[in-house]
Amino acid sequence: MIDKLLLYDTFNARYFSFKDISESFVVNDEYRELAKDSSMLLMGSRGCGKTTLLKMLTPAGLAYWNDEESSSIKDNIKFTGVYVPSDIQWKNQFDYLRKHLKNENSVVEIIIEFLFSCNINIALCKTFKSILDFQVSDPLVKIQKEYKISKGLISNWELPTNTIPNLDNVELEILQRVRQINNLIKKLIFSGKQKDFRGNLPNYVFNEFFDLTKLGCKVVEENIDFKDNMKWALCFDELEIVPKFLQMKLVSFLRSVDQKFIFKLTTTPLFDIENNEIDVTQGNDFSSVKLWVYDEEGLNKWSRFSARLIEKKIINKYDSGVLDVNSIFGEWILNTLIVDELNSLNSFEKEQIGYKKNSQLYPSTAKKSALYYLFKRLAIIDDSFKQFIDKRGINSDEPFTNDPALQKSVFLKYKVDAIYRLIYKNRTRRNPPIHFGVPYIYEICDGNPRLLIGLINEILNQNNSGDFPISKNSQSSVISVASKKYFNLLKNHPDSTITVNNSDFNLATDLIDKIGNFFFQKLVSNEFQKSSPTTFIVDVDINAKIVALLETALHLGAIVYLDPVESLSKTGVINKRFRLSAFLTPRYKIPNRIISFVKLSVILRGEKPTNHQTEIF
Repeated sequence: MIDKLLLYDTFNARYFSFKDISESFVVNDEYRELAKDSSMLLMGSRGCGKTTLLKMLTPAGLAYWNDEESSSIKDNIKFTGVYVPSDIQWKNQFDYLRKHLKNENSVVEIIIEFLFSCNINIALCKTFKSILDFQVSDPLVKIQKEYKISKGLISNWELPTNTIPNLDNVELEILQRVRQINNLIKKLIFSGKQKDFRGNLPNYVFNEFFDLTKLGCKVVEENIDFKDNMKWALCFDELEIVPKFLQMKLVSFLRSVDQKFIFKLTTTPLFDIENNEIDVTQGNDFSSVKLWVYDEEGLNKWSRFSARLIEKKIINKYDSGVLDVNSIFGEWILNTLIVDELNSLNSFEKEQIGYKKNSQLYPSTAKKSALYYLFKRLAIIDDSFKQFIDKRGINSDEPFTNDPALQKSVFLKYKVDAIYRLIYKNRTRRNPPIHFGVPYIYEICDGNPRLLIGLINEILNQNNSGDFPISKNSQSSVISVASKKYFNLLKNHPDSTITVNNSDFNLATDLIDKIGNFFFQKLVSNEFQKSSPTTFIVDVDINAKIVALLETALHLGAIVYLDPVESLSKTGVINKRFRLSAFLTPRYKIPNRIISFVKLSVILRGEKPTNHQTEIF
């Protein structure tokens, strides 16, 4: 059930045609990397664009793609991509067979691999059809080639000899085989003849899927003009929803098994190989492409891509080159946020700090700068902050400095913490207008194009006045509601509730909420700290069921994997560091920052962390 629910799921590339995807496609650095002729692991949470990138490696995706960058990229692609979607039914059927065929694991795996193989063969047929459609222009020649290819597939895949030789009928015969095996399974289980499975399975069930793949591709190569160095790229989507034994088999293929074939597999940000031994190493046998933001470089790349993606959308929507992203959404600048908050103070509060609306503000950390007034105001309402800056040689009554060391170590380092404390500490205002503009909108979408497109659409649709730039209040309201909606979707996801110690334990209300509220308490409610934790480590003290729930959270994008040195891990999320999705930060009134970490067990127990439990990044 893990694939059925998330915010803005209507923008899922799974539901779009190759033509639709190609027309809206914006190339990014990850696509350029993926387009290299080598095996790769494409990693990311739901909505991060994995399916789009794979579909854009296929003959159909490439044929429909025509923009200023497409020609040079297409000319350098040295393989034919075969897009192979996954089916959640494999896992469901795997669980069903294991339940009814106990002690028959080998039979269960053979049946599931057969169904998996049929899915690959159907994907191959669709790809072969695309090759003919886009590479053979003469209708008569196309019919002749399809006839020869189909005859070859019927022979090599041992389909019934009376199969009509065209690719649609080859697909139909494969589906008939699936139906026959499903009927056999039901019949034998219903009649209580589980022990008869071994003797009743037809020979074609035992065919190795890669053998059939090689035979099928060879047939096409003999009938279509292919370059000698052209490879086949088998692009498997959503590896995480197939049974583990198939996952491991595909991962083993990342090591070159045939010079004509490469494998491109998509999965969650951290692939857990559990206790399986595999003879595959990252760097030597494959490389990984990571589709989420985990460092400053990644954030910069994502922001550049986001700007291009939204600019294309704006041009298509408004049919005008006059409007740009900044003129529609405005620019999010921290100093502007500080000034807006200062302007919202009442007359007495302004008088306390000597601030006048629209008065000249000096730059940086000078006296009468925005930071000067911010620190001065916060020191008045927050004694812990006052003590903090006083101890560092900064006069809380006149908080300014020309000392470069103090500028960096205090003013610049803590200005984000300070503005969040000023806005939210002891305040009842529900939705301060701080969630707006670029690059803020890009950053909270965390490398997830589906979230970005959906959020932008929602902001534009809510702009009833049609005025630009869209008001900060309007944007903040939409983003706050979207953040809460995202939380509710996580709460109601079919895989979100488990049983721990005979009680329900929910991903959103019992895990994400505890993490988010813990960070808010440390950053805003409690005494000001030198380092408030913003990330967490999954330590070995965490209940195994909660560990599994964290893997679901990672898949859904509710948490973000940091320091992703290893792509394949025997320990899964254990001893790995994470932060909350930036899309959830408006709900918890916290900034999206990576500073220090705390053990997750400390958060879940509600303890006050000791010095060694909270460490500086």
